[in-house]
Amino acid sequence: MLTVEKGSQRVDFDCQDIVLQALRPLDLLGRSRDPFVGPSDFHFSSFLSLSGGDVTITDLPLALEQIQGNVQANVPAGGRAQVRALSWGIDQHVFPGDYDLVLGADIVYLESTFPLLLGTLQHLCGPHGTIYLASKMREEHGTESFFQYLLPQHFQLELAQRDEDENVNIYRARHRERRPV
Repeated sequence: MLTVEKGSQRVDFDCQDIVLQALRPLDLLGRSRDPFVGPSDFHFSSFLSLSGGDVTITDLPLALEQIQGNVQANVPAGGRAQVRALSWGIDQHVFPGDYDLVLGADIVYLESTFPLLLGTLQHLCGPHGTIYLASKMREEHGTESFFQYLLPQHFQLELAQRDEDENVNIYRARHRERRPV
């Protein structure tokens, strides 16, 4: 459940249904697009920003101009969406460490960046936050090992949806419960 508070109003959303709709596998395939960016991401970002949510869309610095144009074209006036550079493992600490919801679409594709991505996700996701990652399960990129071995060491992970025909999985991850010392 995602709760968005705007002034004295409080709106609850069934987060999984919204996220799964936003990250529909068919929206992830057949298009050339940057990670974190795409039509479904912008519709979802528009929805959350107009609902009172603070939305941050990230990518590498070289993609920011294009993303900003997409935000201006797709997020209606009054929406609160910002575009910021994020380089995994380098500058995630300039972002808050308490996001309620982190979305990633097709960002698990280069095995050498997996530790950097993991550290970034650990920082961005708040203690009660949820991460949804949609990914084409490319054997040649080691994608399966990221989800089967690396991510579960640090997060409770479950398969939220699978498109067998397109070989696309959507995973839900939450921080593991910390045991008292």
